[in-house]
Amino acid sequence: MISIEASLPTLYGADCRDRVQPLLASRYQSTVDSVWNLIGGDLEPPSLHVVHSPIARPTTLVDLNGHHLVYDQYLGQMFNRLTRIELLLPGANVVDAYVFKLFGQRNLIRGRWRQASAMASVSGVAANQQQIRSALVEPEDIFGFRTVLTHVQETFAIAHELVHSVLARNAGDELRVKFEPVLEAQRIHLEKAKLDLADPAYRARYVQSLKDDRKTLEDRRGIPNSGAPFWELSLAEDVAEIERRVVLLRDPTLIEEGICDYFGAIAAAETMSPDDDDRPTFYAAATLGLLHLRLIQYLDNLVDDDTEIRRSDDFDQSVLRASLLRTGLRTDVAARSNSASNVAEFDGIATEFNRAHSSSVLDQVLTVDLPGLTKKFMAFETKAEVDDPAHQGTIREFLGFGGIPSLTRHAADGLLANRNSLSRELIDQTVARSDSTDPTL
Repeated sequence: MISIEASLPTLYGADCRDRVQPLLASRYQSTVDSVWNLIGGDLEPPSLHVVHSPIARPTTLVDLNGHHLVYDQYLGQMFNRLTRIELLLPGANVVDAYVFKLFGQRNLIRGRWRQASAMASVSGVAANQQQIRSALVEPEDIFGFRTVLTHVQETFAIAHELVHSVLARNAGDELRVKFEPVLEAQRIHLEKAKLDLADPAYRARYVQSLKDDRKTLEDRRGIPNSGAPFWELSLAEDVAEIERRVVLLRDPTLIEEGICDYFGAIAAAETMSPDDDDRPTFYAAATLGLLHLRLIQYLDNLVDDDTEIRRSDDFDQSVLRASLLRTGLRTDVAARSNSASNVAEFDGIATEFNRAHSSSVLDQVLTVDLPGLTKKFMAFETKAEVDDPAHQGTIREFLGFGGIPSLTRHAADGLLANRNSLSRELIDQTVARSDSTDPTL
């Protein structure tokens, strides 16, 4: 069996270690040590391997030498930029530019060069570097807050994987028992949601909230949304969706992911501060980190499938994980404090993070037909052009992962040379739907 260390270039790219910052690698090792002291017991901690690649996914692996954790430093950069956008709420064009870049990267890691090239191009059409820099200037207080939130999200992602490592060694029975009340609370929550939706007054408020969200998004984009209204679903369809989620609560994979989210968030908060009064902010930051991971998964699903996935089991599992985490952390905050104010503080911060994420990032992702937009821009290049190694280096450069040293920013700018006549209008034509609001979140 090939060792994990030797397989990293194959899994993450030949240059996956070249961009790793030693100072950050050292910090990640300290994080692993601190979290493992909380959850690992007498087990041998996994060996840490830090990489930097567009994959941006941490994972646990096993070989003949034992257990391993691979952490992709680029995930922290993604947390950082998404959080910055959510705190500053820049214009739709700046958000689009970053979303298109992310979608290009998700295509890049699958070797879909024409799609990656198209998204690199459309990202530059959405907003240039000067517009992006100007829109993301931070006051000092936001800079400090964003730095803390990013650190918590990275710690949460690492802790989540470390809990997987514990469970993989059949050492997580106590964690499973402690998580059962969270599952039961979620079942009760879903049953109540079914009753609420059957109440005409509640349903009227719910439908109006969806219409308000749609109007807010249209005002932000400056164009009408052409997608089918989510509120046109019948009560039977809404109830059937909730019942699917009740069934999914018995799924072993979902349960394990929920356990790793929940205890990963608790461990992350404890490594950040022993003060229970700090929990509301740190726990809310963990819920934001999970929303960001959900976004990456959504983009990956679009790359892999190119079809509507809103009602797939994967989407339902994603929604349930977010709801389970919030339910569990709310319960934990209440158990640690005699004051209801801490619970209210956690709910308030988590709600605000969710609102900022939905309004500034997720809604815009859901209202652009990314596969359709990709196909439109693919028409501007032939397969032969994109297959050229030098051009592929340019694509990597433009998407933030330049692989050919001789290529310069001037060469990357050439990617847009034959598209200067394109305007924002082409992007706006792809607006398709808005369905991110969900009664069970």
